[in-house]
Amino acid sequence: MSLLEQGAKAAITQCLETTPQDRVVIISDEKTFSVGNALEIAAKRITPNVKRLVIENYIKRPAQELPQKLKDEIEQFKPTISIYAAQGQPGELPDFRRPLVDFLYKDLHCRHAHMIGISEQLMEDGMNKDYDLVYKVTNRVCDLCRQAKQLVVTDPFGTNATFDLSPDLAWIPSHGKIKSNQKWQNLPSGETFTSPASANGIFVAWVLGDDLSEKHGELKTPLTVSLKDGYITLVSCDDANIKKDFDDYIHQYPDGNRAGELGVGTLVGLDHFIGNLLQDEKFPGVHVAFGHPYPDETGAKWDAPSHIDIIAKQVTINLIMRDTGEEKVIMRDGIYISEILQ
Repeated sequence: MSLLEQGAKAAITQCLETTPQDRVVIISDEKTFSVGNALEIAAKRITPNVKRLVIENYIKRPAQELPQKLKDEIEQFKPTISIYAAQGQPGELPDFRRPLVDFLYKDLHCRHAHMIGISEQLMEDGMNKDYDLVYKVTNRVCDLCRQAKQLVVTDPFGTNATFDLSPDLAWIPSHGKIKSNQKWQNLPSGETFTSPASANGIFVAWVLGDDLSEKHGELKTPLTVSLKDGYITLVSCDDANIKKDFDDYIHQYPDGNRAGELGVGTLVGLDHFIGNLLQDEKFPGVHVAFGHPYPDETGAKWDAPSHIDIIAKQVTINLIMRDTGEEKVIMRDGIYISEILQ
């Protein structure tokens, strides 16, 4: 069995825990044909009830809406499991992808795996990790973060940012085990995230999110953002095109420059960035996203249509505990302390 086939098997069996009674719909696209095909084959080894739909058969890309024909065909199939295994294109997040995910897991109550930007490389790498260990590490880190009032992140490149945490804003574990209906996770998985109450300091990024991930890959020259009271106040980068693309993205909508997500990557076993957000945001370390704060999950009382992640590297994470004020380092220079990994 190839690494691609093994990654597809892990997604279908370990992460989605597919049974012969499940009905699996796979939404893919032309560019991601091989991954969609591998997932379809893996699913059919367990259940005969598998349907793969190709986005371009329903709408021209970039998609500016969720086509009714696509919705109807999915609904008629009555899926219990759904997988989005396709690329993202500019402008698709607020008008196509987010309505599709809401339709699948909120309306149809699917166990949903979201594989935005998935590639053969990710299937062969991130989907071939020890998800039992990822499950343990994610829950341990999540439990500690839930007890903290601040998370301080630093690195050798200039990152020095403090994120204020609120007990009213939930930490969500995304460990790859999609066990219940009305739940979804990105795959490859491995992170815990919240919406920060506020953020201040400097954050230096080496990978950007949404469609800028595919456009720019791992950055040769980093992008630096200054944060004050939860908002970006300054963006700098030696590459003027990267700076413009990022600036344009965060200023599309009100609060598009507001810190909406704070994430800690827990996909242990990764050892380098690949320039693809779907996997790189799970890299052991810290990422922050601006815009949409996943209010349904985190409890945030605001929202924005856009959402773009930025990822630091070689970070040290220091938690300031809520009840005691104790400082607890859980990661040094990009490596979790031994108590997390045991």
